[in-house]
Amino acid sequence: MFLPARRPLAIALLVAGAFFMENLDGTVIATAMPQMARSFGASPVDLNIGMTAHWLIPNSRSSQKRPFDWIGFILTSPACVSLMYGLDLIGRHEINWLTTGLLLVWSLAIGVLAVWHVRRHPHPLIDLSSLRVPTFAVTIWGGSLFRIAIGATPFLLPLMFQTGFGMNAFTSGLLVLAVFAGNLLMKPATTPVLRRFGFRTVLIANGLLAAVTIFACALFTSSTPKAVIVAVLFAGGLFRSMQFTSLNTVGFADIHESQLSGASTLSSMIQQMTIGIGIAVGAIALRLASALHSTNTGALTAGDFRIAFALVGVIALVAVIDSFSLASNAGAEVSGHRLTHGPLRADSRRLPSPLSRPRNASSSEIGARPVVSKRGGSVATLEA
Repeated sequence: MFLPARRPLAIALLVAGAFFMENLDGTVIATAMPQMARSFGASPVDLNIGMTAHWLIPNSRSSQKRPFDWIGFILTSPACVSLMYGLDLIGRHEINWLTTGLLLVWSLAIGVLAVWHVRRHPHPLIDLSSLRVPTFAVTIWGGSLFRIAIGATPFLLPLMFQTGFGMNAFTSGLLVLAVFAGNLLMKPATTPVLRRFGFRTVLIANGLLAAVTIFACALFTSSTPKAVIVAVLFAGGLFRSMQFTSLNTVGFADIHESQLSGASTLSSMIQQMTIGIGIAVGAIALRLASALHSTNTGALTAGDFRIAFALVGVIALVAVIDSFSLASNAGAEVSGHRLTHGPLRADSRRLPSPLSRPRNASSSEIGARPVVSKRGGSVATLEA
């Protein structure tokens, strides 16, 4: 998608505002005032995003018609459903280990078969060739772990505030809203930060800071001043927003236009799945914490949430490791970092990795030019 360079800030603010209102609906209104939730739907949010996309994104499409991969659909769908449902069962209070185990084994088996199929099909439903592009691979592997960790926090925070600290639903919702306020206010700063430091530095440093804020949630107690809680959650929202924007933008920086459809499909599917997996991981972390910190009553305690947040923080830390393999000038055509800090170095290629470009790969497989607007070194992306 080619986005006009003059409009990155408008896109960032409009999309961030839409997600802010969506989370206001889900976090405060639906949680604290359910009688209002029935009349406060997501239609205005969807309309805002739709109008923004129609105004800013050109209606460009490929003229080539490809047949639908029905076999890939039949294999991929049950693999994803079985994985999600199996993880959900693990997080429940009472587990049927036989059913859960069969679901996960079935998901793994049919998933392997689906990968075998899409690697041989001329027009696969899910095109994995984009994973040969280093910048895109980082958003899928490390980026997925980060989204899982971030997806678990909105699940754990309200539970901790209400179950662990005894707050009412309205107070809990208002505290969690600080996260999304940070998301919104970080948007205007993303372009200058990425232009100044580049994607690799931002993904590493900001990813570490985001992990620190998750660990900080493990230190909350019922006596922690609400101002401190708001400050930590607001900072977490800032770092989370920067990381999401960086990952979503650098992922398509080196994708060739011929790969855009497949890469977009894979990225969208992974993002939606990791949101659900994040909630499941939060429930699993609570279950593990309850097993390690069990009480006679079986009820969740504040200590269980501390352990759960520590486990989720470890996932966020592991997610940063993949960013170290990026070249220092990764995505420079999009961020403008190279334009500000001199020409590319001859040794600035990505470090060796199993996902590195094969020596015999053609330029059409790897991509010859970015598909995100790079005029003036501006950055614009739609955050998931």
